[in-house]
Amino acid sequence: MNTSPETPGNAYIENVLLNSKEVEVLSGSYQDVGEIGPGQSFPLTFRIRAPGAEGIYFPEVWVRVRDATSVRYPIPVNVNSAYALIKKPALRWRGASRHPSTRATPSMSPSPF
Repeated sequence: MNTSPETPGNAYIENVLLNSKEVEVLSGSYQDVGEIGPGQSFPLTFRIRAPGAEGIYFPEVWVRVRDATSVRYPIPVNVNSAYALIKKPALRWRGASRHPSTRATPSMSPSPF
């Protein structure tokens, strides 16, 4: 059993990209984004072309963190659908768990509505 305390730390974001088979991604890649700490955020903008058919699509934001597990998170795209979605989807960094014998483990979650 591991009884060592976990200390949140900063994480270095190597790259972020938007990936989708349903939505055309016109610009969707950022390299060497930089370091981010617990509670911090930064805006990223992706340009897409919506498909002709109405519906809700879920392109994924892929985040690669140095020396840690990568994260994939679906972002809803509403194309003329009557279904309601949250007004401002976002990812919020909750920090990294560090232990002397393991690498940093990032944890991301959607921000509350």
